[in-house]
Amino acid sequence: GITLVALVVTIVVLLILAGITIALVFADNGVVDKAQQAAADSNKGTIADNIQGYIVSKQMEAIQGNAPGDVTADMTSKLGAVGITVTASSNTISIAADTTVTISGDITFTLNGQTYTLTTGGYDTGYPDLK
Repeated sequence: GITLVALVVTIVVLLILAGITIALVFADNGVVDKAQQAAADSNKGTIADNIQGYIVSKQMEAIQGNAPGDVTADMTSKLGAVGITVTASSNTISIAADTTVTISGDITFTLNGQTYTLTTGGYDTGYPDLK
C-alpha cells in the first residue's frame, strides 16, 4: 500500500518538474529563444567588426595618400572571403582622401542566414549601425 502511494507521488512530482522544465526551455523568453537571440547578436557583431576593420584599413590607405574612392566591389570580395555575403549596387560606399566614409544607398550583409542592412548615415558614429 505505502509503496504504491510513494510511487504515485514520485511520478506526479516528476511530471510537475518535467512540465516546469519544458516551459522554461521553450517559452517565449526561454533558453532556446535566448540562444537564438545570442546567435543573432553574435552574427551582427561579427559583420559590424569586419566592416569596421575593412573601412579602417582603407582609411589608413587614404591617410597615406592612396584615396581608395569606391570600395563597394573590393569590400564585397574581402567580406565574402570570410563568409559574409554583401549585396550592394556599385559606388554605394566610398572613402575620400580626408578619410570620410560616404554611404549612398543600402548595403545588405548576410551571415549564417541572418541579414542586416547598413543604410545612408549608418556609419556616422564611426561604427556600423546595422539594422
